[in-house]
Amino acid sequence: FIQKLSKREKAVFYAAAVVVGLMVLDRLVIGPVFGKLKSLDEQILVASEGIRRDLRILAQKDRIALQVASYKGMLVPEGTKEEEFSDLMKEAETLANKTGVSLLDMKPGDIRVLEGAKQYVVTLNCESSFAKLIDFMYGIEASKKMLKIDKFQLSLKNKQDYTIKCSMTLVKIILPNS
Repeated sequence: FIQKLSKREKAVFYAAAVVVGLMVLDRLVIGPVFGKLKSLDEQILVASEGIRRDLRILAQKDRIALQVASYKGMLVPEGTKEEEFSDLMKEAETLANKTGVSLLDMKPGDIRVLEGAKQYVVTLNCESSFAKLIDFMYGIEASKKMLKIDKFQLSLKNKQDYTIKCSMTLVKIILPNS
């Protein structure tokens, strides 16, 4: 067949054969090799991003350990219901005496359970000057016993006096000691 072709036809035939051979080589060898290389590059990129993320976490390990150590003092064994309410009311009374706030009454409330933590609730009524009341509220929020003010309501005792009446809900948070 090739011997019957003219010189020009042979050149076109060989050029077509080379082109077809290159296409077959591309489809059967070069394409899969480059596809595999591209897939490996993507896997390397994903793995290196994971390594970078893990290295960031490891770099923060010491900082996290220090934060955990600072909260260890707050993880105390939980007492009975009466002990916890008594401790909360005693702490509120101590802070009130320290800041000069007059406590009118305190009533234990309910116990809330939220994702492993217990919250003991106490409602109290008090009165004092605004500055003393702010000091009292700050003392509650800054307490090492994990106290917080859930709700509060302020009103003037009377129109001539600057004494403020306050009704607030205090919460003591108990984390499990693990």
